[in-house]
Amino acid sequence: MRNLLLVSLLLASASVNAYPGVWAENPEEDFHAHPLVEISGSGRNFARARVRKLLREASRRESGLLRAEISSGPRAGEYIYVSVFYTPQVEPLRENENIVISFQDGAGEDAVFESRDRLGSLALLLIIFIILVASVGGKRSLYSIAALGAGIAVCWVVLGRIFEFGRNPLYDMGLAVSFVVMITTLAIGGVSSKSFSAAIGSFAGLGVGAFTGWVFFYGAGVTGFHFEEVQLLHYATGYGSGFFIDFMTGLLLLGAAGVIMDSAVSVASSMYEIKKNNPGITRVALRDEGVSIGRDVTLTMASTLAVAYLGGALPLMLAGSLHLSSVTQLVNLPSFHLGLYSVLLGSTAFAVSARVTAWVGAKII
Repeated sequence: MRNLLLVSLLLASASVNAYPGVWAENPEEDFHAHPLVEISGSGRNFARARVRKLLREASRRESGLLRAEISSGPRAGEYIYVSVFYTPQVEPLRENENIVISFQDGAGEDAVFESRDRLGSLALLLIIFIILVASVGGKRSLYSIAALGAGIAVCWVVLGRIFEFGRNPLYDMGLAVSFVVMITTLAIGGVSSKSFSAAIGSFAGLGVGAFTGWVFFYGAGVTGFHFEEVQLLHYATGYGSGFFIDFMTGLLLLGAAGVIMDSAVSVASSMYEIKKNNPGITRVALRDEGVSIGRDVTLTMASTLAVAYLGGALPLMLAGSLHLSSVTQLVNLPSFHLGLYSVLLGSTAFAVSARVTAWVGAKII
């Protein structure tokens, strides 16, 4: 349970600073610096429920009230009154709609509406995703989906162990990412020279990414504490800046693993098809073909990363245009600096991955 709590804190988002050390005044001993911390210590339970009757609409003057049937947990089937606090620009609730509520055990009808229940829409989207992938990729695509699920589970367990036992984040996350790379490439290409070429190229890219990421975080002095999620993790564990530098390096490695594998698999698969259609091609010619394909993949991926990362930083850039006084101030913000570095690290890592895949593939495919 502790593992789940720690990893959940990582994934949570917040609107205020969590680490007491960044406050102008030290908080009281019984004061919690973040709503998630306070909720976790309050003993409130969360459950799914279905709206059965709307009794009062929420307004600026008073909270709303509804009657709901709890549909999950030990109190499933019970009816309970739920308070709804007014939130502007949010669609009003409807009867028979699924929602998430929280309540205090032993406190009678002390239940509060937390959010709409999004599990149904997420499950529907997942089903559509699996059907579309299976229709395009055939039976082997199901192996890839299974490998994805196994990889997520492994990373989840590893993250929990890192924070519970204080293990080295970069080392453990590197092993987890390596496992994900291996099972993913095997799921896509089976036990074949194509898969091993892609795996070796991916490991080379990951190695470059781990080294440059580690050098960047220590050289630029970026510890990750500008992220409220990292502040939450520090608040819960007390680990120092060195731990979180390694942790942020591992996160960058995990984020880049997808594009690194993409470039390696693309090059290896293309070389495999070239070799199959032209068995007499020499190793040098096959290597040159792989390098040429990798060059095109690298240029495309670099543009993709730039659009993805800088697109995510667009709100910061817009806010900066209103509240920052210079470009120098914007560029040196840790969040902007980290986003820009992610593009450069990813581009460097999968360029290395594509080139190594071409060299190795020319020898073993």
